[in-house]
Formats: sequence, C-alpha cells, structure tokens
Amino acid sequence: GKANRKMTGKPNRKHGGAGMLICYFIGAMIGGAIAALSFEMDGFTAANLVACLLSKVFLMAVFAAIFLLLAVVGKQRLWLSIVGSLAVDSLLFMMIPMMTPLNAGILNVILCLAVGAILGASLGAVSNIILKKTSLV
Repeated sequence: GKANRKMTGKPNRKHGGAGMLICYFIGAMIGGAIAALSFEMDGFTAANLVACLLSKVFLMAVFAAIFLLLAVVGKQRLWLSIVGSLAVDSLLFMMIPMMTPLNAGILNVILCLAVGAILGASLGAVSNIILKKTSLV
C-alpha cells in the first residue's frame, strides 16, 4: 500500500505544479518590488490572473524541451546539461514576463500554447534525430 510506496525513494510529485505557480507569484512580487513598480491593478480581474497562469503553464513546454535537448546533447554529463540549460534559459527568461503579463488575456494563452506546442515538438524532433545517430552511453 502507501507505506510501501514511501519506502521506494521515489519523489512525491503531487504538489509540484502548485509549488511552481506559488514560486511564479512570489518571484513576480519580489521582482516588482525591486523594480519599484506600482502594485495598483486598475481593471485587473480574476480572469486576467487565470490567463496569466495558464500562459505560464503552456510556455513551460518550451523549457522542458530545452532541458530534454540539452540532456541528450550532454549525454551522461549532468553538469553539462545543467549549465547548458541555464545558459539557454537565461536568454529566454526576459521574455516570460512580456508573454505572460498579469493582465494577460485569451490571446496570451493562445500564443503561449502555440509557441509551447511548436517549439516543444520541434526540439523533441531534434532530440530524436540526435538519439538515432548517437548513443547516450
């Protein structure tokens, strides 16, 4: 039962998505405070917040595909895939607030879904091509 599953050493991933969204929110608040931005939300609704969070979730497909591609390129060198992922993602990190603002609408959600699907599929295809030509070991 449950006691045996806890003994296997597998990570508990029940609340990973909720933790990620909480971290997004905390990061936005800290970043806004550091940049001395106004926290007045004229015309802000709960629908805007839901659209913002959905946009971020759909945009994560791009980052997951980047991690996968760089893990394949780095083969079994964990440090290389981590450093490569951080380097590439630091270039994209500035775009996240522009594509998923707090006052996001349905267009932001649709665009992030499209970008996530297209880049996720294309980077996944590149990973498959690399895997067919080389071995991970």
